[in-house]
Amino acid sequence: MAELQRFGAYSGFRGYASSTFKRFSRDKKVDVMVNWFHHHFEDPANRVSYNTAEGGYLWVGGLGPFEANDEIQNEFSDVADFDLMQEAVEEIEADGTIEWASINYGGQDDEELHFLEEHDATAGTSPTFFSSAFSDAFSKSPPAREAAQREMLKQLDRLEEIITPLSEHFGKIGHNGPPGPIEDPTLPEPQPDLTTAPLTSIDLNVLKQAIDDTRRQAELDKPDVAVVEKSQGILSRAGNYIARYCDLAMQESAKEFGKWGARGAAALLVSNVAGLSWAQVGEALSAAAKSILDWVQVLPPP
Repeated sequence: MAELQRFGAYSGFRGYASSTFKRFSRDKKVDVMVNWFHHHFEDPANRVSYNTAEGGYLWVGGLGPFEANDEIQNEFSDVADFDLMQEAVEEIEADGTIEWASINYGGQDDEELHFLEEHDATAGTSPTFFSSAFSDAFSKSPPAREAAQREMLKQLDRLEEIITPLSEHFGKIGHNGPPGPIEDPTLPEPQPDLTTAPLTSIDLNVLKQAIDDTRRQAELDKPDVAVVEKSQGILSRAGNYIARYCDLAMQESAKEFGKWGARGAAALLVSNVAGLSWAQVGEALSAAAKSILDWVQVLPPP
């Protein structure tokens, strides 16, 4: 199976899959882009000889100068819109530096990054060394991973407790049809239909499978990030759909009954399924999806 393209990689870190990056908030995306840039480029005053008689820095091929606008777009244009990339560029250039030197020029980092990328593309292999900075971070990471995993498993347990009575309420129906929008991120998001429940028995089976798949990966020494990210996406899309469903229910109730009648009418509309509120279900889905994402971010490179 071909390796998914990843974004924002640097020595010791393999980068983010497209699906992971796109789920970040706008501020987080900017932080990722800025962080990536500063792992590859630095102020030329730290690295490049300066000659006043020659009129400035003495650049050589491969050392620079590089511009943040070009490098950010080269790396992130497939996953970030232009305005967002410009926010990152503005933050990078905030101190007035507009020409940058390559950190990897003539150093070990370039070799380490090449080694990491080469082995990352081969199933079943992993790097045998990382940069010293990454080694320090890696030595401190097991407690963070364990804490993130405990929180994730707690959120998955809570979610399962919530959706189990829903499955019993709707009945269990096998899933033999094509993937729906919750499973397949390439399908357009459906418009909420207030005449039906936001989740079907098939959707609930898909959610249960995503929970089980994530738990199995958590038991492995080397979790398959692609499997985990797929499950995270399923829970996230289901949570987002329910949030839109509840928002629409509130809007429609407000239109019909006015400000003071909206609360009760909307609560009746989105509640009373197996004794649960759909808002509660959506919140549990979103919390579980976030906990999975937090766990993935502290996993070590394979």
